[in-house]
This record gives sequence, C-alpha cells and structure tokens, in this order.
Amino acid sequence: VVDADSLTSLTITAENANVTVGAVGGTGTAEKLATVTISATGGATAALGDLTADTTNSDTDLAMTVTLTADTSSAVTLDAFNNQYGSIALTASGAGNFTLGDATSNITYAGTSTFDLSGATGTNSLNTLGAAGNATVTLASEAGSDTVQIDDSNVVTIANFQLEASNDILALDIDLTGV
Repeated sequence: VVDADSLTSLTITAENANVTVGAVGGTGTAEKLATVTISATGGATAALGDLTADTTNSDTDLAMTVTLTADTSSAVTLDAFNNQYGSIALTASGAGNFTLGDATSNITYAGTSTFDLSGATGTNSLNTLGAAGNATVTLASEAGSDTVQIDDSNVVTIANFQLEASNDILALDIDLTGV
C-alpha cells in the first residue's frame, strides 16, 4: 500500500495460514492511521512490512493504538514502524511470539509511548532504536523471554524486567553517549 494518506485503520488476521502485508505508506504516509490490529492463530504468522505514519511535526501529531495477539505457536512480526512525530500505545497478548522491529527495522516515535507486553508470555523482542520520545515498557511477570533494545535518545522505563529464569535481555546502543 504505497499511498496510505486516507488509511485510518489496519487489521491483519492470520488464521491457520501465514499473512504478509508489505510496506504501508511509502510515498503517501499513513498520518491518519490511528488503529492497527494484528492477530495470529493456529500456528500462523502475521507480518507487516515497513509502516510509515506521521512524519510531519504539527500541532496534531498522530496518537496510534496498536493491538497485537498471537496464540501458542503463532507469531506477529512488525518491520520498521515509523510514527516519527506521534505516539504509540501498543498492547500485545497471548503465548505466541512478537517481534517488534529488529536491528535494522526500528519502532520510532516522538510522543510519550507505552508498550504493554504484560500479557505476552512467549518470546518477545522490541527495538526502539531511533525513538525520540520517552516510553514505558511493561513485560510479562515470570513468563516469556523478552529482549528490549534502546538507545541514548530517550528515557525508557521497563517494568517486570527479570534476569535468570525469564532470560530477559536489555540491549543498549551507547554510540552517542560520549563514552
């Protein structure tokens, strides 16, 4: 979906078969995309390619709500998720796996954002490298395995981070800290 100027919501459902949606908003950004809902069941993977949303700094920056669900043996994958000047309120739940960005595909935002993975008890990865806004990340308590990647451009508060049995990992990019 190259031109996403008028897109206000996006729903992807992968039930018993994989669903992949390529890049959204490559030339006509999705600056009105307020709601994203993605679910995967029955061992399926629901994947969303690069999403370009609010890339214009204005008085009414986009507040995006993202809801993700994946049952056991299913997965939800987001590539680059660019809400550059907006905020993101993301909730993920289920025993499946969630990959939210990676080393080259970042979740970016400027407004204060929340990432609630407290109900996501599978293997989860969140990459906020390049984000400018502050964020709160809530992980599942005593369940799942989580990796959170952050850099020095924002303040990220992480709740329920656990070593040992849960194998939670915090990856820091300190390139710009002057160390």
